[in-house]
Amino acid sequence: MSLDRLPPVLRLRYPGLRQLRQASGSDFVASVLVRVRNEAKELPRFIESLRRQTVFEKIELIVLDSESTDGTLSALSSIDCSIYQIPKTEFSFGQTCNLLMALSTTEVNFFFSGHVCISSERALEMASDDMLAGHTHAGFFRQIPNEVAGASVYDRVFLKVAFPSSHRGRLGNAARFSNAASVVSRRAWEMLWFPDVVFSEDALWATELASKFGWGTSYYAAYTVEHSHNDAPKDVEHRVLLNAIARRAGWRHVLLAVAKFPLMVALLAHGGAPVRKATEYAVAHVSAYLQRATGRAE
Repeated sequence: MSLDRLPPVLRLRYPGLRQLRQASGSDFVASVLVRVRNEAKELPRFIESLRRQTVFEKIELIVLDSESTDGTLSALSSIDCSIYQIPKTEFSFGQTCNLLMALSTTEVNFFFSGHVCISSERALEMASDDMLAGHTHAGFFRQIPNEVAGASVYDRVFLKVAFPSSHRGRLGNAARFSNAASVVSRRAWEMLWFPDVVFSEDALWATELASKFGWGTSYYAAYTVEHSHNDAPKDVEHRVLLNAIARRAGWRHVLLAVAKFPLMVALLAHGGAPVRKATEYAVAHVSAYLQRATGRAE
């Protein structure tokens, strides 16, 4: 796609945007949109899992890199794709989603993190068919721990609670909608762009989509994607803090975190964490919300 065709707001927002490669092919049925920065270690597994998809030959792959320095671009040399790059200083979670949507050419658009592995080979086919049939405008896949990349006990407990293996009905919790593994229709995006926030652009977008238009998000519990970070408590604190800032969390959220503190410790301990480690993770949660509420995170 010619960068001159981008909406003016995105051209102004990303003055450093460059196109490094253009994918061959046309008449794609869906686009896979991936944001990467220093993902060279995990990208090969993601690429291989994408190749195993039953609709792989009909997929347009678009990658947005933020000045990777670890050989990420070389790791992409084995697959036909379009590659764009922005300076890392221009990155934002919400607007990069809008940028990728503007760069894609299809009605069905999948977002994936560059460090995931798509476990279910029919995931893209099934979700594409669902969206093209008009059954949904947004959906997200079940996430399970990535055993190759590593998963902490926090990952295991969180993913088990947030992404259950069985689910009643079509719709899922919009607050769990995640662009680590999601599908978005062009129609929905044209009606509502992702918010330009520091974090949680996905869940905020899905929640607003339901609020403004009554469009719920489908949860594909039967189709799994391996995704975990193996975070230490300090890393969890940082991620929760970014989430709290994006959601403008206040003292009500602090009180909720405090109220859930014993349950979190119990769940983590039941999941295999020593009580001391379980407590450290729970403290990280409360600390993040407290920093946001007191203004120390601004």
